[in-house]
Amino acid sequence: MHIVTIEGVPYDWFKQLQEIHAHVFDGANLPLEKLESKEGLVCLLAVENEDIIGFKIGYTHPDGIFYSWLGGVHEKKRGQGIANQLMRRQHEHLQALGFNFFQQKSPTSIGGEMNADISCFSAVVQSPAERS
Repeated sequence: MHIVTIEGVPYDWFKQLQEIHAHVFDGANLPLEKLESKEGLVCLLAVENEDIIGFKIGYTHPDGIFYSWLGGVHEKKRGQGIANQLMRRQHEHLQALGFNFFQQKSPTSIGGEMNADISCFSAVVQSPAERS
């Protein structure tokens, strides 16, 4: 597996991105126009054998904070640390672009509601294996 980072709309990968998005989000469509409307769009694609198996997409919010918007991994590839690798690579890329803060929504453990968290890049993100 390798990770492809694209600033802007991933036109060459768009059909596959729509397919994996629909897989992750129960058939939901990802319109091209929606991606094209996002300023500062950054797409990270986890690719294996020329197929997208995971993705992480975000954009620059009007307040200057990067918003980590969408992401997911194919169900057959979950539990292998792919989402963590995508997040780490996204954070590295954003820091290289000069971002100090990012925002992401994640489900809470109570009721599956979404919480929006603004975080800074002051701490290095490590995988569980690197922590031991």
